[in-house]
Amino acid sequence: MNLDDQFFPGQKLLRRTYGKSEGWLNHEDTSFILHRGIVIDINLNIENGIVGSTMIPPASIQAKVIGDDTSTTTPINDNNRWFTPLLPIHSLSIPEIGEEVWLIKETTTNESQGSWICRVSDSSFISKVLARQYAEGQNTQDRYQMNFRVEDIAIEITDSVNKSFSIPFIPGDVFQQGRSDSYVRHSLDPRNNRSGVLEFGVKEKRRYDSINTPSIGDVHTKTVHVKASDLRRLTALTINDGSLESNRDIIYSKADTFVNESKATDSEPTFNRHVLGEKITEVLLNTVDRVESFAEIMSIIIFVFFTHIHKVAKIDLGEKTISITTTEGSGTAQTTNTQTFNIGFKVPEHFTQGPKTLSSFNAANLEATVKEILEDINNLRDEINRNDHLSKHQYIN
Repeated sequence: MNLDDQFFPGQKLLRRTYGKSEGWLNHEDTSFILHRGIVIDINLNIENGIVGSTMIPPASIQAKVIGDDTSTTTPINDNNRWFTPLLPIHSLSIPEIGEEVWLIKETTTNESQGSWICRVSDSSFISKVLARQYAEGQNTQDRYQMNFRVEDIAIEITDSVNKSFSIPFIPGDVFQQGRSDSYVRHSLDPRNNRSGVLEFGVKEKRRYDSINTPSIGDVHTKTVHVKASDLRRLTALTINDGSLESNRDIIYSKADTFVNESKATDSEPTFNRHVLGEKITEVLLNTVDRVESFAEIMSIIIFVFFTHIHKVAKIDLGEKTISITTTEGSGTAQTTNTQTFNIGFKVPEHFTQGPKTLSSFNAANLEATVKEILEDINNLRDEINRNDHLSKHQYIN
């Protein structure tokens, strides 16, 4: 019994008449199936024990039923009813305190156990929308027949100033989007035989235009899985490898940094980049430095052995004579011939440049080749350090 109705029957008549016109109270020939309620509190405990979990499972809410319940100016202190989630908690969009939700009861009696279904969609925003926010200039009785302001009980969880907009979609899409611009979209490619498309990421905080492409457009991060398509349908960026073949199953990703973490026992407890990051670039530069050192050593060897001036010592073998005697014929016809050779050898001390015996070797050409190698190495080092190629932002091919 409402004592206020007993002492002020005129107010009761006014409230019932106004409530019927607003849809808060049922008419004589109708019964409410769905009720609107304002979230007062949320059960965030994911483990309530064996007994309690059957009565107040996780994600249950306390709510004030608009048109049925009354309230003080501090509804959080009232004896509010609990409403369990009607849908399984495998995938739920948890409401926030102060938002308006759809409620349903097992029977039409006021004491029946109720469940909440989802937030009342009365706004284009997907972030927090307080109950009857479109009528926030009205007094609380006209707004939702309660004696409190939802703005006073709402807890700031998501950004209520910069509202989050929905992702664009086409007929047939199945999508899920969070209140902080994250999204998952199951769609199709309308221009390419309606091939299946899976896209997920974090979109920008802005209103998106309608689309006729597999992807929703520019975002902070995203990954797109597409069947039987080509990269030109997913990005306007230049494709360096020239792979423009169609009918390819593609995974396209976009972000500032791509990393993996290995859980192997011998791995470092750090993220490993998917791109030529600083560590891999450092390895490349060290390799280039080693090749450059080798080329410099070769240049020194060429100088030492082919262009240096060296001293030839004095050589003196003295005077040496060798006689060789040969005999021809026999008997009285036999003749003897003797030949004498002087093999004396003297070389005075002198200086010379390079091995004169390698007259056919062109040392200048070899030296020029080594210099070209050094120039190519320096160019490669510059190419590695540039941001537009083989940098920390470039994929490993």
